[in-house]
Amino acid sequence: MLAVGAVILVARSSGILERGARGTHAERLSDPCRIYDDLQGRALLAEFGSKGTKRVPMGGYHWSLCAYGTNMFPPKDTFQVQLNLYLYGGRIESAGAAASGLHRADMGCLRYQGATAGKKWQEACEGISKGWVLFAARRGNVIAMINCSAPEVGDDVRAAMRRAADIALNKIPWES
Repeated sequence: MLAVGAVILVARSSGILERGARGTHAERLSDPCRIYDDLQGRALLAEFGSKGTKRVPMGGYHWSLCAYGTNMFPPKDTFQVQLNLYLYGGRIESAGAAASGLHRADMGCLRYQGATAGKKWQEACEGISKGWVLFAARRGNVIAMINCSAPEVGDDVRAAMRRAADIALNKIPWES
C-alpha cells in the first residue's frame, strides 16, 4: 500500500497521471479476441504468423487474454494480448495502481520507457520472462501486455509488438 501511495505521489507531482486526462480512464475492457479484427489488425496478426481462426480467450472482469496460434514462435507457437484493468478508488488512484502494476518485479520487464510522439501509451516496458518476450504498455488505468512464446525476437517483431499494444489500447472504451 505504501508503494502504491509513493507511486501516486511521485506521479501527481510529475504530472504523469494528469497529462492527457481525457481518454485515460476505462471502466471495462475490450474483447481481446476481437481487437485485431479490422484491416490494420489482421495485417499485424499476419506479421506474427497468426493462423487466423485459432484464438483462445481467457480472463474475467479485471483481466482478459487472447492467445493467437502462430507458426512463428516455437515451441508454443503463440502470440498473446492481455488487458489488465485497474479500478481502485478514483481515476488518479486507478492510474497509480496500474503504474505500480507495470513496475512490479514479477512483470518481467527489463527496460522502461516513457511515451513518445504518436504512441497510445503513457509508459511501457519490455523484457523476457520464462521463455516469453514481453512488451507491456500503460495508458491510464489499463495495461496492455503483448507476449510471444520465444526466448528472443528481432527488432521487426519488437516493433510489431509495440504496434499491437497501440492497437489494443486504441480499442479500449475510454471514458472522457
